[in-house]
Amino acid sequence: MASKSGPQAGAPPPGAGYDLTGLKAIDHFKSRELRLRLLMLATMAISVGIYYDDPVFLVAYIAYVLSLCGYVVLLHRQPDEVPRRVGHLLNAVGLVSVLIVQATCVYLFAFENHIAQLLGLFLYFVSSLNTVTVRAVRRTYLFGEVTSYGVAAAAMVLVEYLRHGGSESLLLGLAFVTHSIYFAFTVYGIQRFQRRLDAAREGEHAAERQRAIGQLTGGVAHDFNNLLTAVIGNLQLHREVEGPEERAALLAQAEAAAQKGAALTGQLLALSRQSQLTPETVDTDRIARDLARMVESLLGPRHRLVTDLPDTPSQVRVDAGMLQNVLINLILNARDAMPGGGDIRLTGEIDVDGGLTLTISDRGTGILPQHIDRVFEPYFTTKPVGQGSGLGLSMARGFMEQSGGTVELDSRPGLGTDVRLRFAPQT
Repeated sequence: MASKSGPQAGAPPPGAGYDLTGLKAIDHFKSRELRLRLLMLATMAISVGIYYDDPVFLVAYIAYVLSLCGYVVLLHRQPDEVPRRVGHLLNAVGLVSVLIVQATCVYLFAFENHIAQLLGLFLYFVSSLNTVTVRAVRRTYLFGEVTSYGVAAAAMVLVEYLRHGGSESLLLGLAFVTHSIYFAFTVYGIQRFQRRLDAAREGEHAAERQRAIGQLTGGVAHDFNNLLTAVIGNLQLHREVEGPEERAALLAQAEAAAQKGAALTGQLLALSRQSQLTPETVDTDRIARDLARMVESLLGPRHRLVTDLPDTPSQVRVDAGMLQNVLINLILNARDAMPGGGDIRLTGEIDVDGGLTLTISDRGTGILPQHIDRVFEPYFTTKPVGQGSGLGLSMARGFMEQSGGTVELDSRPGLGTDVRLRFAPQT
C-alpha cells in the first residue's frame, strides 16, 4: 500500500491544535505537589468528619479524588496535540475538581463555628496559592480557575451577609473584592514574567546552538585544512623529487593524512548519529582482553588498565569496532588526566533491567564544574593545545545514542572522572 505524504489523517491542521504538553508536565500521578495536595485534603476531610460528625467533607474529598484521577488518566491518554474542542473538554473536566474544592470552602465557611470558617478560608487561600505558583505559568484553563475563586469569594460574602447583615458584611465583601482583584493581577503578572522568561530562554538556546555550530564548523574546517595541506604538499613535492625512496616516503605521508581524514569523517558521522553501524552480539570479556593488548603500548609503563567485569557472561549488541574505538578514546582520556601515572579501571555491572553498564574510571585531575556541561560538545576540550581534538566524548555520545544506549559522566576536580556507557538489555 502506498504511503501517504503530508499530515496524518485525522490530525489537526497546523495552528488549529491544542497543545497538552504543559498540562501533562504539571498534572501527573508522579507529581510531588499533587501527592501533597491529596494528603492535605485527606487530613482536612478526616479531621472535619470526626470533629463535626459531618460526612459532607469526606464525600467531597472522594468526589475530588475521583474527578482528579479521571482527569489525569484522560489527559495522559491523549496525544500531545489534540483538536481545540478536545482541549476545551479536558479543561472543563479539570475544572470539576477545582469547583469541588471551592464549593467545600463555601460549605465550611457557612458553619456556625470559627474553626470551620478558618479551615474554609485556609483551604481557599492555599488552593489559590496553587493557581498562582503552579497553574499561572502554563496559561491553560486559568481563566476558569480565577473565575471560580471570584465566585467562591462572592458566595462567602453572601453567606456572611445572610448570617449577620450590616456594615461588617460590606467590609468583608470589600476585602474579598480587593483580594480577588489583586489575585487576578498577580496571576497576570506571573504570566507576563513567564512569557518574557521563555523568550529570553529561547534566545539563549538559539545563541548556544549558533555557538556550537560555529565551534563545530570551525574545528572541522581547521582539521581538514591541515590534512589537505599535508596531502597536497606531499603530492606537490612528489612531482619535484626524483629519488624513488623520497617519492615513496612522500606518498606514504600523503596516504597517512588521507587516512586521518577518513577517520575524522567517521568521527563526525558518529557524532551526528549517521554512522553505518553493523551491530552484532559481542562478549564484553573478549572486548576487554582485546583492549588490554591494544592499549598496552599506548599507555606506557606508568599507566595500567585494570578490568573488573561481571562473573556471569555479559553480552551487548553493538558495532564491535566502533565500541573499541570509543573505549580506546576514553582510556586515552583517562591516561592524559593522570600525567603522573596510575591505574585506569574498566568495570562492568549488570543493571536491574538486564542491561550492562561499562565504566571507565581514573583518579586524575578531574573536570571543573563549569566545564561539565560542555565536555560533550564537539571540539571542546580541556586538554592543552595539540593534545586533543575534542571529538572523543562527542563521538561516544553519538555512538551510544545510535546504539540505543546512553553515556554519563561524573567528575570532581582532583578526584578523577567516571564515564559510564549504559547499554540497553538484549531483546
